[in-house]
Amino acid sequence: MISQNVSVSAADTGGKKFYQKIMNNSKAFENCDVFGTHFYGTQRTWMDYLELENCGKEIWMTEVYTDSNNDADLWPNALNVSENIYNCLVVGNMSAYVW
Repeated sequence: MISQNVSVSAADTGGKKFYQKIMNNSKAFENCDVFGTHFYGTQRTWMDYLELENCGKEIWMTEVYTDSNNDADLWPNALNVSENIYNCLVVGNMSAYVW
């Protein structure tokens, strides 16, 4: 049994079909506190998922891909990360960006 002090996040992989299965299963949905996700090069136009955004649960960005050969605090990678954060919070209507 899960303590009431622990939040459970849906896995952050599997995409829209996976989230749809959770939203269509009342027991799974009831036991999911947060939907976690990540983009990994997702096009900006694919970030908006109205059904998930309107389901009443928080959506968290749980990781992000940057150029693996350089730190994200180097230009222009930092600009790419800032654009990704903006798209996550504004376009994807996510509640949190966790890096």
